[in-house]
Amino acid sequence: VALAMLLALIPMQIHAEFLSGNDLVQYMREVDKANASHPQTGYYEVGNYMGFVTGVFDAYMAERLICPDPGVTKGQALEIVSVYLKSNPTKWNLNAVVLVRNAFVSAFPCR
Repeated sequence: VALAMLLALIPMQIHAEFLSGNDLVQYMREVDKANASHPQTGYYEVGNYMGFVTGVFDAYMAERLICPDPGVTKGQALEIVSVYLKSNPTKWNLNAVVLVRNAFVSAFPCR
């Protein structure tokens, strides 16, 4: 049973490592559609965006690679990444983790 559970997790890990910035931008656009109550929103992509961004946030915060003020909300973290992506379209070819990291390091530098 434990082996089956471990094997079930492997495809998700591989996919996350190869998520491009262009993929992340597509997910972000679905979040924008959801925020506008668009009837054809891809909520699977919305969930992927939210999960990916908050996962990177938690990992970087746990390793003290970013230093957000206490009380930063998930919504703020998601918006910081969205603003960064929209402001840097020439970087969308980079790995999604790199883009999210850059957004958070810029917003929450450790002093």
